[in-house]
Amino acid sequence: MSTLVEPDAVVIEDIKRLAGRGASAMVTRQSLGIAINLLGTIALSRLLGPAMWGIFAIAQVVYMTSREIFGRGISSYLIKQVAVPSPEDIRKTFALQHLAGLIFLAIITAMARPAAAWYGHADLFPLILASGFASYLYSWRGVSISLMERTFDYIHVGTIEVLEAATFYLIAAMVALSGHIIAGLAIATVLRGLIPTILAFLLMPVRPAFFFRLRSTSAVADFGFFMAASSLVNVALLSVPVIFVGKLAGAEALGLAQMAFALYGNFLFATAAVLRLGFSTYSRLVIFPGQLENSVNQHLEMLAVALVPAIVLFAGLGRIWTPLIFGTKWHCLSPLLLALAPGYLLASVFWGVLNPALLATGRHRPLLLWLAGITVTYSALTWLLTPRYSEMGVAAAFSLSQIILLPPLFWIFRPTCVRLRHKITFRELFVGAAFLGVLTYARGAVTLLVTGIFLGWWYWRNRTSLFEMRAALVDLW
Repeated sequence: MSTLVEPDAVVIEDIKRLAGRGASAMVTRQSLGIAINLLGTIALSRLLGPAMWGIFAIAQVVYMTSREIFGRGISSYLIKQVAVPSPEDIRKTFALQHLAGLIFLAIITAMARPAAAWYGHADLFPLILASGFASYLYSWRGVSISLMERTFDYIHVGTIEVLEAATFYLIAAMVALSGHIIAGLAIATVLRGLIPTILAFLLMPVRPAFFFRLRSTSAVADFGFFMAASSLVNVALLSVPVIFVGKLAGAEALGLAQMAFALYGNFLFATAAVLRLGFSTYSRLVIFPGQLENSVNQHLEMLAVALVPAIVLFAGLGRIWTPLIFGTKWHCLSPLLLALAPGYLLASVFWGVLNPALLATGRHRPLLLWLAGITVTYSALTWLLTPRYSEMGVAAAFSLSQIILLPPLFWIFRPTCVRLRHKITFRELFVGAAFLGVLTYARGAVTLLVTGIFLGWWYWRNRTSLFEMRAALVDLW
């Protein structure tokens, strides 16, 4: 069982040591998660095909919504607290979390049949119900996970999340191979909520609580419900393809779009790791403004150096590797990866750092407004472009909305105690965008030549940073 650490008694060196251990665990967790998700995605996509994958993606939005709300919502209050959470704080947070889980389950149950009728696929009904029940189970583990994250116990957190992914893909594939595809997906979805929740209670026992007094929950509600609202808006942002593409362009176009987004989501594990670890670290460092500023800028530069070349090669060489891995059914995937690349170049670098920094410094309300703004922009562009350009329309809308809303994100960050250094970050972005443009039109030997030049430039320009990163990783391990 994890032990809680009093933040006021932890010096900066101890915070860095704990964060370093957490980073090591997160790298391991993300690596295993990527391997499981990629292998599972490839196996299921070959069994299902684009159309059935699109139907499954609609139901998956329900579960992904619950992960946002219950994983990064109300229970996040326990991570942000400066003092060690008291038993009463934990009890109130669990009760609010459970109430939200019940309400979520009731809403999903009521919407399951109308949603299946809206999309014209009866198979959606059991899949949405299964996702709703798994979401309710997920709400039970939120407090335990937050208490682990507060103490940087990402070994246990990672174990729970790897178990969740492995449970789903293993059971779904086994049952689907027997010919019961819908039943396999539904059973696997329920078990991915149940089994990891049991493990979370075993690793970090929390006494369930179901009642609370409204007056005593004001502090939890102030931050927690703003986080939950931000999570809902973020879910709406992630759900734009499901809401619009499935209706405007059909299930196959939706399947292609969702596959492209899923590949980027699995591939960009470093952003997810920094986003996850950053909130715990920044919340502990907020009482040390100088250290907080250094950490934020170091993370921005690290992500730019590591992820920009990865995205450039991932998208720029997509026409070579996507047919080999996914087969001819997915031949339209490569152009989608290219269209999404500009948006992911920005989102992967800035979102994983600025989001937790804004939350840790008390700027959760402006962040909620920014999320609402980018969701509206993304939705409007998707509505306009999808009828004409099908799945390419939603990809273009994503990239355009990220470009348009980046300056407002910097603007709401200005009142914080952190002054951003942009030189290295934007240098990597501009050079990466230029090489991506060249790779888009290069063919044959020219592609290999451009790839070699880009990698050579990247290594020469960042060799010092790479040696420092390598030394840091060795120290972590």
